[in-house]
Amino acid sequence: PAALNHAERLLAEGADILDIGGESTRPGAPPVPLDEERRRVLPVVEALAARGVCVSVDTRHPALMREAIAAGASIINDVQALTAPGAIEACAAADVGVVLMHMQGQPGTMQAAPRYDGAGGVVRRKSAALPPMLPVKTACQRLHRRRF
Repeated sequence: PAALNHAERLLAEGADILDIGGESTRPGAPPVPLDEERRRVLPVVEALAARGVCVSVDTRHPALMREAIAAGASIINDVQALTAPGAIEACAAADVGVVLMHMQGQPGTMQAAPRYDGAGGVVRRKSAALPPMLPVKTACQRLHRRRF
């Protein structure tokens, strides 16, 4: 498959972490049904994780987070910063790193009227929504443990 061929090239070029996603969240992108996202993501995660590759999964869907973790993902990269119901629990129940991203609205509307008070305000608002002791490790800690 094209995704695995691309992954091989990235690994050969020195990538330590591969971020696998099945839905674009670029401005104006149409939503992808969850079953289609699964079809795109899970076989790639399984194949790469079986080879010991540190795999990050880019998804905003808690069901796919759980499935990707079970398939061997080491990191969850969530553009909605774990705000979907069940997302925090999916990551907190596993030994995974988490990348918290953000967007205003949905991909189809996120550029309609974006307003930012500066990066600090965004980080404070997102952080305030998380439990105080979310038991996850950073991607760097997991990679460090694996490599050294």
